[in-house]
Amino acid sequence: MSPDAEHAKLLRKAVDRLVAFAKKYSVAGNSYHVLTDNEKNTFLQLDGRVQSSCLIIRIDIPPPTYRNSDSNRQTLGFTAIPYAERIGPPKSAIRSSAEWFNRMVSLRAMADGLVNFGTQKKLRGRKKEYDQVEDNRLSTDWQAARAQGSTKSRFCRDRGIKVKDLERTLSRVRTRRLRAQ
Repeated sequence: MSPDAEHAKLLRKAVDRLVAFAKKYSVAGNSYHVLTDNEKNTFLQLDGRVQSSCLIIRIDIPPPTYRNSDSNRQTLGFTAIPYAERIGPPKSAIRSSAEWFNRMVSLRAMADGLVNFGTQKKLRGRKKEYDQVEDNRLSTDWQAARAQGSTKSRFCRDRGIKVKDLERTLSRVRTRRLRAQ
């Protein structure tokens, strides 16, 4: 796994923790949950982890898209969560914002893309070798059954094999015969 994918995993975890914190301590509308200094420091630490992970893997934190009327809005941290201070720093609160949560979902999706990018494993080792005698016998039996008017599905049902397996076997036999010529 690439170093970017490792840091993307860390970013995913940091975003999840930051969103969980914001959901726990933010409130909607005009009501406020007053943050203690410890809670504010915890938020800033989580926010810093998100920002540092973004810097390492070269992802920009999606910027806020506030309307012109909201231009005087205060934000907190690198992720710019809506924030309000009432009567000075000890009385500070974060406000829930669907726009902020959507930006965090977008950031997490970018991290998911980096984690999952190029993770398909290459098949290793030799190809499976099939028994040529068994393949030839099945092909000969199928030709005899077809000459008597049997269908593939009926032939396969009688043999207890899948139609797809019969077709693959016939293809292998045909390829071997063409190569031998």
